[in-house]
Order: sequence, then structure tokens, then C-alpha cells
Amino acid sequence: MSGQMKVLLDRTYPCCQTIRLKKAVLIAVSAAGGESVFDAVVAGFEEYMKCLPQTDDMGYVLAAGVCTSGTVPEEKLEEAERMGREI
Repeated sequence: MSGQMKVLLDRTYPCCQTIRLKKAVLIAVSAAGGESVFDAVVAGFEEYMKCLPQTDDMGYVLAAGVCTSGTVPEEKLEEAERMGREI
């Protein structure tokens, strides 16, 4: 889990009952290969979503093995774009 994601979760957790989000999606990219690299961040996101029962969890887009700019697989970009339109 990135430092930025941890800070977001830690700082908003105390007020999660007052947050009024309609939908949420997790989009994560990692240079490390293999989807298991996202296990901790996905688990953190899923636990956080339990605190937001009024928010629709739209799922996540995970792209592993992305070492340089412009190397995100096309299907992951399309999936993220689709989720962005739905939100």
C-alpha cells in the first residue's frame, strides 16, 4: 500500500460515517509483477468500504508489472476509463 493511500485511509476513517460518496473504485499500478502485490491495498480498500455502507463499491483495476510510463496494458486503461465513466 502506498504512503498516500495509507494517509487517506487513516485521515478519513474517523469521519467515514459522515462522508457521502456515491461510488468508489480502487485503481492501482505497481512495478512489481503479479497480482498478489496488491493484496494489502485491496484488503485495506475492502475494509474501508465497510465503513461506507451508503457507497457503492465499484471494484478495482489493478495493473502489475508497469515499470515505465506508457506501459500500462491497453485493457487496464480501457477498464479504468469505463469505471471512470460509471462513477
